[in-house]
Amino acid sequence: MQNILSGNQFIEAERIGLMARNLQDTMEYLYARWQDEKHYEDIREYGKVIEQELPAGFIFKKMSARPFGFTFEICYATYRLYMTSKKYTWNWVRPKD
Repeated sequence: MQNILSGNQFIEAERIGLMARNLQDTMEYLYARWQDEKHYEDIREYGKVIEQELPAGFIFKKMSARPFGFTFEICYATYRLYMTSKKYTWNWVRPKD
């Protein structure tokens, strides 16, 4: 199978994957808590917790409630990591024109 990512993109993908794995327990806990407390708590407070957990080089941008997750930057590109009841994943966010 041929790798469709350039060298820098591949390194970014590896770093994002590692960050996502390391953050998974925190994200699961926060997601479950959000399901119980979303009518009473501010989603931005959850973002503060996640921002503290991000490794160097990752820039936290914004927390979102639906889907539960956050956007971040690394190497001048924007990505989104999110969680639903069936999925935990990340993807690239297309820049707005």
